[in-house]
Amino acid sequence: MHGIRIPPKSAVKLGPEQLKEYNRQMHDLKYIRGHFIELIIKIEEDINKIIEKSMISKKSRFKTVFSEKILNSRSISLKMKIDIFEEIVRGGKYLRQDEQEEFFKSLKTLIVERNKWAHGPIFYQQDPNLKLQPYLQYINTKGKPSEQKLTKEYFDGLNKKLQTIHEKIEKVLIEMKL
Repeated sequence: MHGIRIPPKSAVKLGPEQLKEYNRQMHDLKYIRGHFIELIIKIEEDINKIIEKSMISKKSRFKTVFSEKILNSRSISLKMKIDIFEEIVRGGKYLRQDEQEEFFKSLKTLIVERNKWAHGPIFYQQDPNLKLQPYLQYINTKGKPSEQKLTKEYFDGLNKKLQTIHEKIEKVLIEMKL
């Protein structure tokens, strides 16, 4: 269950409609979190394929070792993989210069968003109209507690970045014949 934050000296009023809306939002946000994490796993798997293909020959007897001990180990973070991937894409010229900048910016955002959604609790705050507004609490890049208001605009922006990432990774996979 997601918590409801109650400001000091105030009370939350949950009638049948608000309770129904709260339960709907909770259900939807659990789905969104799971879907988002699943997309990130897919993106990471594609990045792993590209790194492996670029660094290890098909005939290498160390291909499995590289995959198991390096790419799929906990010691290599998503950020490290993205840094290696960026070097491969830039060096291989798989994307035009103008495509690269937006793509790599979206990948950097992906790391931040992944950490928010993987580790941050969701809570609700009631507005003056008794509507419950969801927030995602997380630790920002400076190590400070922060909150993300979960709005349609936020999800639209995140979705656009994920779409950009997906399209560009697909283009690289096609260029590399994977």
